[in-house]
Amino acid sequence: FTAEQVGLGAYVVSGRVVDENPAGVFVSFSGAPAGANGVVQVAEDGTFGLVIMLAYDGSDYGSVYAQAVDELGQFSGTASVYIDPHGGL
Repeated sequence: FTAEQVGLGAYVVSGRVVDENPAGVFVSFSGAPAGANGVVQVAEDGTFGLVIMLAYDGSDYGSVYAQAVDELGQFSGTASVYIDPHGGL
C-alpha cells in the first residue's frame, strides 16, 4: 500500500490484494486527511487505487488506512501510509 504525489495536493494511494476472485473485493479507505475516505472495487489483476486531494495549507495531513473485504465477507488486515503535503510521504 503506497501513496504517490501526482500534483499539488493530489495523491494516488494504491496497492494490490491477493484473493481467489480479486474483482469481488472492495477496499475501504479512511483516515485523517479529509479526502481519504472512499470505497473502490479491486481490478481483476488485484490492483486498486484512489486519488485523494489534500489542502496544501498545512491543515490536511495524516495517515490513510485501507482495508479489503471479499465477497464472502472476509476482511484483510488494515494497511496504512502517512501523507503530509509539506513533509512528503
